[in-house]
Amino acid sequence: MSTPPRRRGLRLAVILLLFSALPLGAAEEKDWNLPTKDWYQGPVRYLITKAEEKQYRGLGSEEERRKFIEDFWARRDADPSTPANEAELLFSRRVAEANHLFRDAPYPGWKTDRGKFYVLLGPPDEVQQGTATSPRGKEVPFFTWFYHQPRFPGMERDTEMRFIRTNSTEFELTDRLAMNRLEQLMGTPKLLAIQATAAQIPPEPQKLLDTIAASQPSIDPKRFRTHYDFFLAKDGSTSVLVTLGILRSDPPVNWVIYARFSDGTAAYDLARPDSFRTSDAAAGNVDGFRLYQGRVSVPPGTYSLFIGVRNPVTGE
Repeated sequence: MSTPPRRRGLRLAVILLLFSALPLGAAEEKDWNLPTKDWYQGPVRYLITKAEEKQYRGLGSEEERRKFIEDFWARRDADPSTPANEAELLFSRRVAEANHLFRDAPYPGWKTDRGKFYVLLGPPDEVQQGTATSPRGKEVPFFTWFYHQPRFPGMERDTEMRFIRTNSTEFELTDRLAMNRLEQLMGTPKLLAIQATAAQIPPEPQKLLDTIAASQPSIDPKRFRTHYDFFLAKDGSTSVLVTLGILRSDPPVNWVIYARFSDGTAAYDLARPDSFRTSDAAAGNVDGFRLYQGRVSVPPGTYSLFIGVRNPVTGE
């Protein structure tokens, strides 16, 4: 017996109503960290290397995939001595937050352009919203993200990322507005992911500073001198100018300087080779010392300063 037309229409109306009640971007997302065959196509695509992906795709059983995923996160665990894997927990939390925050596309938030950067770099330090004018005179909304503090070695301070709304209502990373140097150098979030993954292995300067911070050697006043100046920044942080004097030698040495500020819970590194600079005047004989200066902004507080000095020629 066929369903009366009125009832069939009622059932259709209810189905349409339920479907339209689903907000944009609210498609149900399965647990992405399960040992499924397409696990590598989930959010971990931003971290997994080509070699790891090839190995995973060759696995034949769920148990093999489960073991691979465990080892995948274990390799990224910064502190294996703790019961929790902080890297995995942080990544999972950012994926969940991206899904909640970025609902402007018909797929999970971690797949959006903003979601990609959020998962890799975390929330921006500052967000500005505005409108741009298209060639046809139409006002187009956009967001500008600011990362004032670098999130991985090589990332510059005060990095900007701009996302403009497309005709599909999704906010996409775009070059219609002025792109900063990071966008030009990295090109795509995928390349940025490679940089972020490489940052899991501390580079030589950070290893050097870790050693110094752990051993806390005493400074040689005959060979090194230090001076500090403090300034209040507009954002309420403290701008610290560090001057390091190194006794001149013959032949002259163009030393590489690294420094770390630490309050016991957070650390701020000046670990790039050009973090400390010397002027032409300071390169001369200033009381027998060559002067180097570096600057870092930190929240108000009490800090320990660790300085590493390296001879790039001899390795001293």
